[in-house]
Amino acid sequence: MAAMSLGAAPVRPATAWIEERRSGRRTSVDAWDEWLAPNGRAGVLTRRVQLQGLQPRAREPIDLYIDGTLAASAVVTTLPDRLPTVGEKPFTIMLGSCFCAAEDRAGRAGRRFATLPGGLTPDMKLLSGDQVYLDAPFYQFIARRNSQSLAETFLRRYYDTWTQSGDEQGYRQVLASGATFFTADDHEFWNNAPFPSSFSTSTWTSGGRKAWWDLAAGLFRALQSPGPSAVQQIDVGKLSVFVADTRMTRSADRKTFLDPAGMQQLEAWCAGLTFPGLLLVGQPIFAKSSGWRGRIADWNLPDFEQYRQLCKVLLDAPQPIVILTGDVHYGRVSQVHTAAGHELLEIIASPMSLVTAGGAREWKAPPPTFPDEAMPGIVQRPIEALASWQRAADHFLTLEVWQEGGRLGLRARTWETAPGAGTPGAPVFAHFLQRRM
Repeated sequence: MAAMSLGAAPVRPATAWIEERRSGRRTSVDAWDEWLAPNGRAGVLTRRVQLQGLQPRAREPIDLYIDGTLAASAVVTTLPDRLPTVGEKPFTIMLGSCFCAAEDRAGRAGRRFATLPGGLTPDMKLLSGDQVYLDAPFYQFIARRNSQSLAETFLRRYYDTWTQSGDEQGYRQVLASGATFFTADDHEFWNNAPFPSSFSTSTWTSGGRKAWWDLAAGLFRALQSPGPSAVQQIDVGKLSVFVADTRMTRSADRKTFLDPAGMQQLEAWCAGLTFPGLLLVGQPIFAKSSGWRGRIADWNLPDFEQYRQLCKVLLDAPQPIVILTGDVHYGRVSQVHTAAGHELLEIIASPMSLVTAGGAREWKAPPPTFPDEAMPGIVQRPIEALASWQRAADHFLTLEVWQEGGRLGLRARTWETAPGAGTPGAPVFAHFLQRRM
């Protein structure tokens, strides 16, 4: 939970508690963490609190009281202790990325989320980056900005984006309903972070980049990250979900996008799978290198030396893996069969709201092989684009998951957010992944 203050230093509450609406049970909130603008006259208080005694797969409305006054409401969800089977409500995941509040002033994304059919209410949300655009619109950052100005702008961006509400619409509806797991991408910082941006003069020097990065990273850790690690693992029965933030620990020499500890954990997770798994990352893995465009736009994962290691880890994994990602401003489902015969699926959902000057809307096919370029010790495998939905439109995705014996069943549905959009009524992709013995 967070309490933002835009025009003065945030004041620590004398008392605060979370109240579970149905039972009336209260959990005290104290020892607030603090992020402040350099002059101390703007900032945010945050605190993570564990609620005890909730049942598996529960949806619990809660209220936050500060100094005796109702300050905010939300719905928390707990994960199931096993995967549903045939005939039960599937374990449902929302996947989304790239939300620019300035291009969704009517709150279309929040309204679409709030009106999902009851049977598709997500148990968990996976947001794979650009949950806020700190560097937009770009023309506001052409002139160099000092740290105080940047801090005030960043805090305002979060406030305007994350409190967007009204008549059951707005991005607040998405964030306030259920469990959410985040990864960062470049716009939690600036375009192409941590490298210089052609559009932001404040990033043209190492000192300028450090000042910007420290401010934005502090807000990301306060509002999106559960801790200092770039990775986390969530298990739901036999299903394991691995969240890998490929932005926060990128090296300046383009050697790594995950720190050594994070990559080691990812390797161990892949090697230890005994059932198909899900991997969340901030950019597509089935991708080409950016080449010279990376200096102007954004470096892709194949532009880093560590990409070879990631390719090998995935191609050598003992079980099928579903890669969930965003960033590229279109939706796509692609498939690779490894030499051992199991599948790698990549599902992209992007954008929820296309950023100002985000380019022409254009769906793009995956490269012909994974990896796209030849690498020592790795045999390239063909990539096939799947699914009937090949559009570039504002949307998010729901993924229904269940277990059927030794198989993981999944259905992907896309939900376009523009008024009158032609969202398919049927799943755009349905598949079974077989557990490898």
